[in-house]
Amino acid sequence: MWLQILIGFLILLAIMEIIGFRLIVPYLGKTRLPSKIPEDLAKTIKKLKRKTKLETAKAVYKFLTTKYHGGRHSTLYRWDLIWMKDLGKLWSKSGYMACNQLSWLYYLMLRKAGFSEKEARLRLTWLNLNVHEYVELNINGKRYEVDVWAATFGWKFGTRPKIFG
Repeated sequence: MWLQILIGFLILLAIMEIIGFRLIVPYLGKTRLPSKIPEDLAKTIKKLKRKTKLETAKAVYKFLTTKYHGGRHSTLYRWDLIWMKDLGKLWSKSGYMACNQLSWLYYLMLRKAGFSEKEARLRLTWLNLNVHEYVELNINGKRYEVDVWAATFGWKFGTRPKIFG
């Protein structure tokens, strides 16, 4: 009986997290791009654009992983950042950012640099018993799973943690 209650609770928690968070957390799973972006961001995208899309993706990744970092438990006490919607404020800060914001910034920068929806996609997965977001790239027939947030923990371009990171 207790096992059934526990399993039921875990299933309910999973449903709430997948559906609930996706509906209310800014940028989580959202692919709509803003029509206007901060001028400094547009200049940075132009500066990071390279001859090939793979080189561009790596340049943007390097830039973002230098300016921002993830944090395993930071999300628990930095709720103010999870709800931040203002692109100008996100772009102007540095330091810690949640996975959804880092992934969305990476996705936004690639799309504004000329990537199509098929070449850059936001993806959701489970990581450390939480919903986690990363970007999947499809460039010249090759698939890359890029997790800007996980670079803090040693994950390189094109890789991401699978279950526990």
